[in-house]
Amino acid sequence: MSIISKLDEIFNEPEKVTSESLDTLVQEAVQFLKSIQEGLASKDEAVREKAMKDAEKMQLELNAQVEKMQTAAGIDPSQYLAMVKEPSASNSFSMALKNLQRGLMSQPKKKKQKRVKEWLAS
Repeated sequence: MSIISKLDEIFNEPEKVTSESLDTLVQEAVQFLKSIQEGLASKDEAVREKAMKDAEKMQLELNAQVEKMQTAAGIDPSQYLAMVKEPSASNSFSMALKNLQRGLMSQPKKKKQKRVKEWLAS
């Protein structure tokens, strides 16, 4: 099964996705990208052309999946681009992006405990 067909399967049947299948997909995607990189660096014209065709095929598949997700979410492409390029402070994507940029995606900060005042009986 090719990486493209696995991507298609994941996008079409997300309820069947497991952590193991995602791990396998990531490993295969890395291998796929390495093979593209090596192919594009090859001195053999036929190998370079095949690498370009494979990369174009992957790009088309990813674009098709993004379109499907946008349609399912009711977001048109211009809204999506605006949200990604200039997220407003009120949306969760914006907050997540800002937190990633600040490096705050670690564990939440612990709240300081307030001191309990001791009252002396008079």
